[in-house]
Amino acid sequence: MRRAYLTYLTLSALFDISIALITSINVIYLTSNGLTLIQVGMLTIIFQVCTLLLEVPTGALADTLGYRRSVALSGLAGAISMVIYAAVPHFIAFAAGEVFFAICLALYSGSLEAWIVNTNNGSPEYEMQRFFQAGSIAGRLAAIVGGAVGGFAASYDLTTPWFLAALTFVLCTITALLFMADNGPRHLRERTPSGTLVQVINSISQGWHFIFQKRQLQALIASSLLVEFSMIAANLYWQPFFSSDLTNYTHLGLIGAAISAALMVGTAAAQWFTRLVGGAANVLIPMTLLTALSLGLAAFQINQWFAYVSFILVFVFSGGFGPAFRLVTNAHMTDGIRATLLSYQYMVGRIGASAGIFLLGWMADHHGIASAWLVGAIVMLLAVPLLRAAEGPTYTSHKSADRQSNN
Repeated sequence: MRRAYLTYLTLSALFDISIALITSINVIYLTSNGLTLIQVGMLTIIFQVCTLLLEVPTGALADTLGYRRSVALSGLAGAISMVIYAAVPHFIAFAAGEVFFAICLALYSGSLEAWIVNTNNGSPEYEMQRFFQAGSIAGRLAAIVGGAVGGFAASYDLTTPWFLAALTFVLCTITALLFMADNGPRHLRERTPSGTLVQVINSISQGWHFIFQKRQLQALIASSLLVEFSMIAANLYWQPFFSSDLTNYTHLGLIGAAISAALMVGTAAAQWFTRLVGGAANVLIPMTLLTALSLGLAAFQINQWFAYVSFILVFVFSGGFGPAFRLVTNAHMTDGIRATLLSYQYMVGRIGASAGIFLLGWMADHHGIASAWLVGAIVMLLAVPLLRAAEGPTYTSHKSADRQSNN
């Protein structure tokens, strides 16, 4: 179990640092190679569409071929994407890079999470939450380091962060192949290509029918749409919102660092709060209410520092929400098609975020960012009735029921 724990932390950190290396200079790199902001937006659309189309099929593929192979292929696709970006600075090549990056994220999302849950099948709730909590913290720390290293490397050459990201993605692949114990059904991975395709289609169908029969899981997945819709406003628009109040743009970097720190604080406190309220399911509604309240208070701009504090609290509470939500959602899923089910959940969340980009973006353009934040806070409150679906059996009792049904 210790080896699985360290592997999970390492892969979480490597994947997040790979993305962070290029995040802060992505738009600058594209525009320095002659792209207009409209073309940059077109690349974002290509990525979003590809991710939505690939999310569920790649989850089913992970359940079929094994989570180890899925994570390894994810790292390989990410490395190819980064090399294309660095070596061929042209719009068509960038579009191809976005396709490979979408494949990377779609293969990764759900696979590592499903692997760590299956590896520790039957573990008590507090232990699984500790895994999710530690993975989130490792990822946040790695993202801070990656952002700093990427910015420093870009000062020498804008292509350097992309090559560094390719290297760390390769390390993801190597780590997965060497240290992930493949706990999937081996007989499925011995099928012919046509048999594998049939099994992937079956997994997609089984996942859909499983969700259709589980009202609690339906409600949890629907709540992720509302939460992701609301959080996109906070994630995208804080820079222009606060830049009007600041004379030195380096302060925006401090706010960015404070956001990362707030997420880590919330994540670190999640397990303590879970014990306090008697289970992960009881964490979701308070954290959602507090996140929505903080976002709404930041929108009112009572004064500058009040807005700063309220905004940072958004990420403290959302940081506490994340591990608990992952734990509760996995408790309502079953082994064998877990990655497929997680992919459905991620797909719905991406749909919510995409809708937020367009609708709250329009709101921010026409009525101001504060209005977009206020609408986001109201929409987030709509998730509270849905999250009552999580108020049921604990993670451990779900696992016990799964084992009895399998027997």
